[in-house]
Amino acid sequence: MENNIKLDKATPPPLPRSTVANNHSAEANYGIIDWFKKGMRNYTNFSGRARRKEYWYFFLVQWG
Repeated sequence: MENNIKLDKATPPPLPRSTVANNHSAEANYGIIDWFKKGMRNYTNFSGRARRKEYWYFFLVQWG
């Protein structure tokens, strides 16, 4: 069986030694800096929506 996980430029690479069923399980281990980096990658991406964590951590790092 071949694992084909398609990633776009805004999706971070999966964590090592993890079986990622969807994008949300990989983000379970994110810290504040990881959410900020994801916000920076998606800053000019005007399609879709940011999650609450992504928005607030991005805001807090920018404000602080």
